[in-house]
Amino acid sequence: MPLSKPHFPAELVDVVIDFLHDDPRTLKTCALVSRSWLISSRYHLFHTYTISDRLKAQNCVIFFKITPDVAPYVRRLEVKRGFDHFIEFSELVNVLHSLPSIRSLAISEISIGKPQPRQNTHEPEPLPGPTFGALEELTVTTCNITTHEFSLLFRLLGLFTEIRRVELVQRATARIWLMYTALRSIIPAHHISIVHLLAWNIPPPVIANLVSRTRTADVLQTLDFRDHMLKWADVDELGAMFADIGPRRTLRRVVFGPLYGLVDASEEREAGKPVRWSALQLSRCDSLEEFNLRTNVILKTHADLFATLPATVKTVKFTLEWTDRERAALDDQCEWATFDEALSAQRFRGFKLALEPMKSQDPLYRGKWTRFAANARESLPLLVSQDRLVIADLSRG
Repeated sequence: MPLSKPHFPAELVDVVIDFLHDDPRTLKTCALVSRSWLISSRYHLFHTYTISDRLKAQNCVIFFKITPDVAPYVRRLEVKRGFDHFIEFSELVNVLHSLPSIRSLAISEISIGKPQPRQNTHEPEPLPGPTFGALEELTVTTCNITTHEFSLLFRLLGLFTEIRRVELVQRATARIWLMYTALRSIIPAHHISIVHLLAWNIPPPVIANLVSRTRTADVLQTLDFRDHMLKWADVDELGAMFADIGPRRTLRRVVFGPLYGLVDASEEREAGKPVRWSALQLSRCDSLEEFNLRTNVILKTHADLFATLPATVKTVKFTLEWTDRERAALDDQCEWATFDEALSAQRFRGFKLALEPMKSQDPLYRGKWTRFAANARESLPLLVSQDRLVIADLSRG
């Protein structure tokens, strides 16, 4: 009687191959074992596809055209700086056409070329409709489309029917000075729909247009806006955006900061000028549940900012962003007493204040945070007595 070939249950095969998810050499060997092992091996081998130059982009299209059974395994595409530092927009679109199952797109440190304009016409080019389906995540980091080519950024976002999470990250030192009037005239396609938006060092007019002039205004749940170059002149721009999206009752969480350029409110107060936090119009966001302020110091003016929040807010978070040098002077800079007195007032009783560090995984950071936490409890006695102060405990992490 001939011996039958050994057969492993599919569930066991999946467990073994899942364990090898970051070992491509072994996964390639597994793919050659049998047809039943091939599918699980390809799932990990082709989950993320990386393009670092134009030649690879062109070869990618050819490869997936002649191997259509492989393309559906690609769930994430990464386009990053390589030999060329450049890719045409049309080449990127061609790659996306060859990947029918893509759910995540990451673009970093590479320039994207503009599509060629139409010939022999002076009419503005119509805004394109969506070319692809929904995307779970789109991340763009330090590219020309996050510094000055914002019309191209809008064109990229408009390729998809919906994007659940968008992250636009630009180094503050790399931001190019631009006329805000020109930025306001760059209009995105109305169908753009973003549920969670993170924008770091992106000019306020760009974000205001992206949110207010698209379907994003009807679905946005989280806005994480951080701008190291933010000035008081930008507050009105952001306020108009919050006034527009607030009544739609979808916005649940706002992350804001750092406020390096806005902490001069005390100087305005001394000069007899009113603090301008109300211009943000956060009070219009009457479905807001959490407000997270990222800063490097705790000031009385922050209580003035919290006074403009709607009554629906139940948690206010301080995320402390400071370096070792800043830490040495942090306690001296904080306006503990005036902040404690202001925030313990009756009108603030509806929410708790949470203090958390920017980092929680650095072992050297834990001791410093523990000392800061102890000082915060001692310096904010009124909030402690009201049981409204929550401080992150890194010892449990």
